[in-house]
Amino acid sequence: MLEQVINKIQLLPLVETSNILPRINVKLANDWDKEHGMRKKLIVNHEYRFIYCPIHKNASSSIIKAILNISKSNRKEKLLNSSRNTIRTYVDLNYSLANYTYAQAVQIINSDYFKFVIVRNPWTRLVSTYLNLFVRLFENNQVTQLAKDSAKYIYGEDNFGKYEDSISFAQFVQYVCNTDDQYIDPHCKSQYFFLGGLKYDFIGRMENLSHDLEYIKNRLNLSLELPKVNKTDYSTSSDINNNYSTLSPSELRSLKTGFPSYKNLYTPELIDLVAQRYAKDLEMFGYEFV
Repeated sequence: MLEQVINKIQLLPLVETSNILPRINVKLANDWDKEHGMRKKLIVNHEYRFIYCPIHKNASSSIIKAILNISKSNRKEKLLNSSRNTIRTYVDLNYSLANYTYAQAVQIINSDYFKFVIVRNPWTRLVSTYLNLFVRLFENNQVTQLAKDSAKYIYGEDNFGKYEDSISFAQFVQYVCNTDDQYIDPHCKSQYFFLGGLKYDFIGRMENLSHDLEYIKNRLNLSLELPKVNKTDYSTSSDINNNYSTLSPSELRSLKTGFPSYKNLYTPELIDLVAQRYAKDLEMFGYEFV
């Protein structure tokens, strides 16, 4: 039965990448209910028989690019030189469980396919999100939607435009810790939220990424070279006694020592707020602020 499902989906055409963003809502299966919606995002590879759960800020862009590289897509050579957003959208449209009816997806999930996910310390993940989506300058100095949402929460709908490019890490944490997973940007959602209520064969960790990816490669007998995508470099010379949580993005960009380590962006109060916000992640994955 599972082979029939695989054969059926392999007959369907891959989605073109030209003008891909306006077509991002194109999905082949539409009978998924809201309760199981996160399972639609799982990436499946039938040749190597694995299911991968991508979580934002947990090397997901790099892993998705590596998965595209081992795929049989006749467009991958051109795609591999595209932006990470184009690659992510293409893989989501063509290799996620959203391409199947829910009943078909359940068959794949319940098969012997190797299911894996990479998790991360919630405190470092939040810092990485902030530095990437608030502090780094994007094309045309464009402010991200997450920065706008944070400014709206802090300053209100009528005034946020004057402050959207100056949100500090402390203000960002206030927004995140007072916004439910259902309504917040994927980079800030709790990690358990992505798991879809499934049991995984392997839970790797960002803190041990090279070793854990080596295990996955050996387990699946594949060549999965991980490209460095969207990597943030931190300063090794930050004064541990300094706190940078109230600095604006422009002030952080101007630091001569580079981006501070994640500990320099936390006060005891912020540490506690994040611990409460991501309590279920801490319980499931055993992280501490260290």
